[in-house]
Amino acid sequence: MLLTERSFLAHLPHMVLEKAHPMLSKFKSKLSSTEPDAPTPTPKATLTPSPVDAFDDLPKAPGKPFVPPYREGGVTDKRRSVLHEGITIQGNWTSDGIVEFGGTITGDLTADILVVTKTGQITGTIRADQVMIEGQVTGHIHAKTVSLKPTARVKADITAPTISMDMGAQIEGQITMPPQSNML
Repeated sequence: MLLTERSFLAHLPHMVLEKAHPMLSKFKSKLSSTEPDAPTPTPKATLTPSPVDAFDDLPKAPGKPFVPPYREGGVTDKRRSVLHEGITIQGNWTSDGIVEFGGTITGDLTADILVVTKTGQITGTIRADQVMIEGQVTGHIHAKTVSLKPTARVKADITAPTISMDMGAQIEGQITMPPQSNML
């Protein structure tokens, strides 16, 4: 037996219907009527302005529109390890993702992408595709891209096809820039 909404509710005692839920009581009147269900008018949607809309009046930056950083297979897909100030490692550290390092390590550090923060101190050999240094490095750096920020203090030999150095960064060591195809 197929039960429709009307036949199901017709089988419920009126007392149970009223106590079950206040919304069900509107069906009580429908049960006694023999007229077909009239379509209920749909309420008109009102748009409430979003708080973000308040910024529409601000002047726009010239140039290209903002593109979100997520891209399939991009940097945001990689595993991220964050080691803050106060962490000390004696030995080697290897990661297959992004390492944001703010502690102290004596040993070799290998990662896809390495960010040495202002509090980071590395003594050893760094191997990575991309290295950004804001802290202190002593030893050797082997990478495809090395970026030295203004607070970087580097006493290391750097081997990388692409090197950028901001004003204020300090480096003491030999720089070798081989062709891209010979790296890692």
